[in-house]
Amino acid sequence: CTMNNVPVDNNNEYTITIKARQFVDSTSAGDASNKITNKASVTSPDTAEFDVNNNSDTADVTLIALTNMTAQKQASLSNTRAGQKIDYTLNATNKGPSKAENVRIIDTLPLKMVWVTPPTITGGNCALADNTPITAGLEVTAANQVMTCTWNDPFDGGISDTTKGVTYSLRSVNVNYPASVKNDAIVHTNTPETIAWNAPNTDNTTDKTVSLDAP
Repeated sequence: CTMNNVPVDNNNEYTITIKARQFVDSTSAGDASNKITNKASVTSPDTAEFDVNNNSDTADVTLIALTNMTAQKQASLSNTRAGQKIDYTLNATNKGPSKAENVRIIDTLPLKMVWVTPPTITGGNCALADNTPITAGLEVTAANQVMTCTWNDPFDGGISDTTKGVTYSLRSVNVNYPASVKNDAIVHTNTPETIAWNAPNTDNTTDKTVSLDAP
């Protein structure tokens, strides 16, 4: 900012007001706050000064990181014969603006299903509630139907969305199978969100239903 012909006047100040939107990333997974520092300096290119030590100043502001996580689930089939493989893709997306720390998806798998392909996840791991190893042929039961997938690194924020996914395959049991199978998933992060995960209009949740016909 340039100001011309500023007169000598110890009783008046010339104020420049700047309004800006600012976001920060969490200091850590356990601390969502962070500090920004704004520094301003003043100079006169054509007037000598006897004291230049007071020509700059700073202001610190502590902000809270804020993000928006969404979950999306896709199935390779919406209707299939019992016993046929169904490929599932489960995505978690950070819509920013801040980084999302400690992101994990909790996926409630449908009963009467059998694992065909264990989950594939890049930069993370998936585990069942009872810590049973996920192997082909394992049947989904009440004890192991909840799977939690966690990523090691934060999801970047900024102006571009960051999406990471999990893929796996299931099939129904061959007998006494239901008419349809539905699984629900929800994404969580330690970073505060613009829409809370448990709000009525949250987009942290997703589900997928597949109808089953006789083989």
